[in-house]
Parts: sequence; structure tokens; C-alpha cells
Amino acid sequence: MVVTDKFVYIHKPKTGGTFVTDALLRLYDGKWNMLQHAKLAMLKEIHFTNQFGKLSITANKHGGCLEIPAKYSGKRILSTIRNPFDYYVSQYEFGWWKRKEWLKYYQGFDYIKKQTFNFPDLSFIEFMELMPAVFNEAPHTEFHNEKALGRYTVEFIQSHFREPKKVLEKLSDEYVESSSYKKDMFSIYFIFTHKLNEQLHQYLLQQEYQPEAIEFILNKEKVLPQGKGRTKEQKWQKYYSPELHDLVRKKDWFLFKLFPEFDTA
Repeated sequence: MVVTDKFVYIHKPKTGGTFVTDALLRLYDGKWNMLQHAKLAMLKEIHFTNQFGKLSITANKHGGCLEIPAKYSGKRILSTIRNPFDYYVSQYEFGWWKRKEWLKYYQGFDYIKKQTFNFPDLSFIEFMELMPAVFNEAPHTEFHNEKALGRYTVEFIQSHFREPKKVLEKLSDEYVESSSYKKDMFSIYFIFTHKLNEQLHQYLLQQEYQPEAIEFILNKEKVLPQGKGRTKEQKWQKYYSPELHDLVRKKDWFLFKLFPEFDTA
């Protein structure tokens, strides 16, 4: 995660966090290189300081709100959220499980050992079946069960709620429509992955950063983690059959309730 004097940024994978981190580093005159990477691994936290104060980057890159260090508690929280349909495609194309540093980790799961598919060369539907089976807890492990919550929903709750297990147990239409969920959720300002430039700029303006210092964000190009991204032809819509689209919509209903714009994005 990234911490400034004004707020904590919760960097969840494949939601535009590298863009946000890169923009904040530039704002605080920070430069990322192999030396900084080595320092972070050793010190677990590194700092950059200029006229805007201190920017801290922690080794817990993708930590959730519950993992914010006590010394930073009480700060405002910023997070990024992505259209679930697009999120799953981004995860799939990035191919975490194929990478040398992760391959053995995935191969250790019983679910993978028992499958007949050609791991790690997964089709999109095989990937969608794999993620909840490996990372979700019962009763949310079965991808084709529309009553089981989607992997993104489970991860979202684990990252942004004070008592995730209790929320997962009581999640219902009534719980959401009554706004009861708000008291269980950390107070978070969300910006959308598909509107990063304008919404990050707007948020920093609200935090009283000088307009001229953050103007660059409006025209900042995408930042691709490890240089890996999708082509313009790889639109998320092409990955979904009508049946798969409908199933994901049902399983991740909570995210669509919280962020109705995703139904039209």
C-alpha cells in the first residue's frame, strides 16, 4: 500500500494501482528502480519527501484495510475498483499462475492436481473455475453455483470490511438495500479503473494538492505492470458467452449493487 500525510491508498491487483502509485511517486519526486526495490524488501517500508510531505510505500503491496499499520490508522482511505467483467479478463491475460515465482505455488493445490486440464495453459472458463476453487472458502468455491459469490466479490469484502467473515455470512439484498453494510465497511473513497485520470486528479484536488502539480495526471498514459497489457482488440466482451456473462452478473451482484455504473460500462 501507499501512504501519504493525507491518505492511505489500498492497491488491489489489476485495478489500476500501478498507475496510481506511479502518479504519486512522480508527485513526490520519487523514482522507482532496482535499488529502491531492494531497499523495500529489506526495510519493509521506504519514504520519499518533498514540499507535499512524506510518501511511504510499504512491502505489503496489496494489503487490505485491515492491514493498514496502526501508525497510519485514522487516515482517509483511497481505493480503486474495476468492472468485474473487465477485472476477470485482466487477471486472466496477466496470467499470474504461469509466472515462475507463482507456478509451484499453484501446482501445490489439490484442486489443480485433480484436474484434467493442461495446467498452466488455461482457457478463460478454466481460469474462472480455478480462482474460486483455490482461493474462496466454502460455500463460495463452486464457480457454476450462481448462489456462490464471485471471487472478486469475496476479495473485495476481505479487503474493505472490518469483519469480512461475518459480512460474507449475512450478505443479502436486505443487508445492502437497507445500507446496513455501510457500518461494517471502512470509509473509503473509490475511483474507477476506467476513469483513473480524471477521478484521481479530482480526488487529489479535494485533498488540496496544488492544481499545477497534479495537472499531468489528466494526460498520463496507462502504466502496464511488467509491461504486460491487452490489445485494443482484446475487449472483455469477447471473452463472455451470454451464459457466462449472466452467471458472473449473478455471482458478483453485490459489486453491481454498490457500483451500478458497471452495468453500463
